[in-house]
Amino acid sequence: MGLNYFYHNTSSYLRIAIDYYFSKALKNDTWFFKQGDAWLGSVNYAIKNYEFTIGYYYSKQMISLYGSPFFSNLCQRDNQDYYPENQLLYGRFSYELKPYNAFNLSAYTEIFYKLDDKTNLRKEDRSVSFSIGLVLDFNEKFTLLKR
Repeated sequence: MGLNYFYHNTSSYLRIAIDYYFSKALKNDTWFFKQGDAWLGSVNYAIKNYEFTIGYYYSKQMISLYGSPFFSNLCQRDNQDYYPENQLLYGRFSYELKPYNAFNLSAYTEIFYKLDDKTNLRKEDRSVSFSIGLVLDFNEKFTLLKR
């Protein structure tokens, strides 16, 4: 659930969003937390093949099942430890190529900056993490063979 502002023209778009997330265990003792919630504010700008995103994330007792583990309040190294509050700034930059109608090729980098970690669960003593990726997307409508 959230509020979005979206502006689009022929070569670029701008999206400003504030989103709210809520999780709740449907059965007792299924999840580490009985319920949790999170707020995410982000600005996303794309022009031609480039896309830039910056955001701020805050959560309490949130489990990120399908998203990045950086957004979860559970510690990645030991699922019995958790962050009472999770606050982070993040940024993402991506570039996409569409050389053929059959597929897209994109590369991205993300950076995460953990704010005010007083729990000292991050044993490596760093508050900055990053990821990089290369993604190949195939269009399901392209023809492999012609008879």
